[in-house]
Amino acid sequence: MINDIIDILDGTIVNIGIEFEVVVELNKDTNSVLAECLSVLKDNYKKKFEMGEPIYVTDIYKLLNKVKYVVDTKNVKIVEKTGIGYSSAQYSVEDNLSKDGRYLSVPENVILEIRDLDNDITGVAI
Repeated sequence: MINDIIDILDGTIVNIGIEFEVVVELNKDTNSVLAECLSVLKDNYKKKFEMGEPIYVTDIYKLLNKVKYVVDTKNVKIVEKTGIGYSSAQYSVEDNLSKDGRYLSVPENVILEIRDLDNDITGVAI
């Protein structure tokens, strides 16, 4: 006799944000390039994550480096978002980031969420 087993796990929402720093070509308007970088990331992350889906930091670097007039992306950081309006789930970004910093692993019962695209994705252009 063959039986199918289905594990149903309680899902947990973890709110995250993205912080980045890009270097802009000389004599180009840093504000407009920064606005374009923010727009690209918002468009990419408006799609919801799946349960257990990791976030790849390398994908963020690739997206930012493709923006016109971006010379290089110096830093990308995934941060936990907590407080009023955010999930109270206990999750450590630092503990779940791969050793090489390329991706953030997520347990199969956790879903990542960038709750407020306008405020949870921030950057600096230099």
